[in-house]
Amino acid sequence: KIQTINSSSSNNNSSSSRNGRAHGRGHGHTMTTDDAHSHSVPAEDDEYSDHDRPLSDDELMSGQRLEEARQRAKREKANRACINAAPTVDFWSRFFGPKAGIDEDPVTGSAHCILAPHFVQKLGKPNVIGKQLSKRTGIVECQMRDTSSAAADDACVILSGTAQTVMNGTLSM
Repeated sequence: KIQTINSSSSNNNSSSSRNGRAHGRGHGHTMTTDDAHSHSVPAEDDEYSDHDRPLSDDELMSGQRLEEARQRAKREKANRACINAAPTVDFWSRFFGPKAGIDEDPVTGSAHCILAPHFVQKLGKPNVIGKQLSKRTGIVECQMRDTSSAAADDACVILSGTAQTVMNGTLSM
């Protein structure tokens, strides 16, 4: 389930999820996901609930509302991402994954595979750049292999950026 909420305070510009698909209109919006493996590409909808009020850019970076989102994800044992459109990159994000045993993921490639098709389609360009605002932070460049399939669940996204090795080894199957 992906839920996108427009940061505009007027209800006629807001949107929320229906059938696992959502779309945000306007410059900034917040997106939450309760399933990190969902490949839903957003489509338009209606209004959002009070507890999913959009986060401002300041709140997304460090604030009480962000901490509430983190605690709510822990309580619900869900995965939750907070995303806003950004002026210096195409979008900012933070990802909390207590359902997967992760308090906050430092930089989430899998989340960017979901976000890239949404922003490619929304911004009308083949490549987008996301910045994850976790403690470590990271820039993720996202390229759609075929932009005509950006709305498809099987769209191919190529991610690039600086990586940090966290484990080395061999897996034999």
